Amino acid sequence: MHLRAGGVSLVLDSDGDDLPRIVHWGADLGADADAGALAVAAKPPVAVAALDVRVPHSLLPERAAGHRGRPGLTGSRDGVAFSPRLRLTGLEQHEPGSAVVTAADADAGLALRSELRLSESGVLALRHMLRNDGPGTYALDELAATLPLPSVARELLDLTGRWARERIPQRRPLGHGSWRREGRHGRTGHDAPLLLVAGTPGFGFRSGEVWAVHLGWSGDAALWAERLADGWAALGAAELLGPGELRLAPGEQYATPWLYAAWSDRGLEG
Repeated sequence: MHLRAGGVSLVLDSDGDDLPRIVHWGADLGADADAGALAVAAKPPVAVAALDVRVPHSLLPERAAGHRGRPGLTGSRDGVAFSPRLRLTGLEQHEPGSAVVTAADADAGLALRSELRLSESGVLALRHMLRNDGPGTYALDELAATLPLPSVARELLDLTGRWARERIPQRRPLGHGSWRREGRHGRTGHDAPLLLVAGTPGFGFRSGEVWAVHLGWSGDAALWAERLADGWAALGAAELLGPGELRLAPGEQYATPWLYAAWSDRGLEG
């Protein structure tokens, strides 16, 4: 599925009943792009001394599928159903720039709905909604929105600060592992990261290719970037939930804050 708007393309690849994965988020590929060929070319190899099958780093990364990074969903039913395997039940393109993904795990008693929207300006909005379809309470620890990064994005930028010196940029390389920023003020503060940017080394205000995310949420939140040893990298964000804060009764659902994401080939000003 190919979404296009504002000079940006996003390509979703659904393989069987696995959750779809994003195989491209960046420059507009054009109306005649062969999205199917791109999806085939973007399939990861089977590495030596690793799992004997390809690990699908999907729209919601799953431990049950072999993902070794941060899972998109963390929770359990008193220690049970802690590693669900969601199966695709629907993938619909409502208009040229939006898509809705639905999935479920009958054994875990969970149903997922994911919405992706590209605005006219090319800004991507993503959120997930999780519903408890099981017989008992489901304790949700975290439901995260994650977007993959290409291999050329090797430098990070976020903001920090204090009163009278807020919005101070800080940079670091994106190596193996993760960089995580948390806000625990109960609201935003002077040291809030505001956004997390990954880009080509040395990107500036008017140069370089960048991918950036911002969580539309004024409460406790976390943003992170990570790169795995197999080369997969991503930006992610989630509401920062306290222990036992969110317990879904049967039929109840939780919606994440919107994650807003932007791509530019003209640096930060783009």
